[in-house]
Amino acid sequence: MPIIFSWLKYLSWMLYANEALSILQWEGIQNITCTEDIENLPCLQTGQDVMDNYNFSFESLYMDIWALIVLYLMFHLLSYLFLWKRAKRI
Repeated sequence: MPIIFSWLKYLSWMLYANEALSILQWEGIQNITCTEDIENLPCLQTGQDVMDNYNFSFESLYMDIWALIVLYLMFHLLSYLFLWKRAKRI
């Protein structure tokens, strides 16, 4: 992706939802058993290892929730404004 578009990822609710769900899923997991050795795949032993592998942080949960709320309100407000503008024209 060109560097000029790198900021667009912050407008995606999937970024924040994926991180929040990953935090909730892997928090407190202390033992992950790796039964097979597969080449090019890491054997992650704990939830912290999984979070480190994806560059997520347990401390980001509340920021992710607030970002989802802000995006929700922003997109709904924009859609309301565009609908109001279009209805006014008709």
